Amino acid sequence: MRVFKSDETEVTAPYDVTSIEAPNATTLDASYCDALTSIEAPNATTLDASGCKSLTSIEAPNATTLYARSCPSLTSIEAPNATTLDASGCKSLTSIEAPNATTLDARSCPSLTSIEAPNGVVMIEPERRDKVEVKSITLDEYQAPGGPMEKLLTAGGATIKQILDRRAWDCHEWNNCPLHVAFGVEAVEELPKELQQEGARFLALFDNRFLRRPDHLVAAGAK
Repeated sequence: MRVFKSDETEVTAPYDVTSIEAPNATTLDASYCDALTSIEAPNATTLDASGCKSLTSIEAPNATTLYARSCPSLTSIEAPNATTLDASGCKSLTSIEAPNATTLDARSCPSLTSIEAPNGVVMIEPERRDKVEVKSITLDEYQAPGGPMEKLLTAGGATIKQILDRRAWDCHEWNNCPLHVAFGVEAVEELPKELQQEGARFLALFDNRFLRRPDHLVAAGAK
């Protein structure tokens, strides 16, 4: 049994540790630590525990970004403040409570029965929708005509066609990000206050390349 302790704020754990104690870490990379069974990082805002084959639970009370994909033994995740959560490929995971998540990837989780992410967009296979109780909206619903994505991008007066004509879906730089084209802003914080949460959700989905070009919105008569 090897316990890894660190007082640093940015921590990368050795691959052969069994537990991690990093009370001051704000960024913790514990990815692909095959023998890791527990993580104690109460102040981490960014935590990567991807590929930890022996990890059974994660308690990350202050994590806003949590990557826990491909953790086959993981049964529970406690991340009440996570806005971005990737739990894809966690074959033993049965439930997820992520009340503040704006994006949640729960694909390839065959044991999952419930997801609570009322403020988020959840990625899950269509054939699994009837088997999992999901309190959220799906990616298809988010991108549908009249859905949250269209409402956000047209809230500043731009049309979907104008945004596409500026090739805003072709790269991921601020100078032609869809939000920049739609509102002329350089950051989510420059959006009108009532749109900032929705803008952050859009940006997380867009930067992770979950959103398809909205040609379907133009075809459906979107402004």
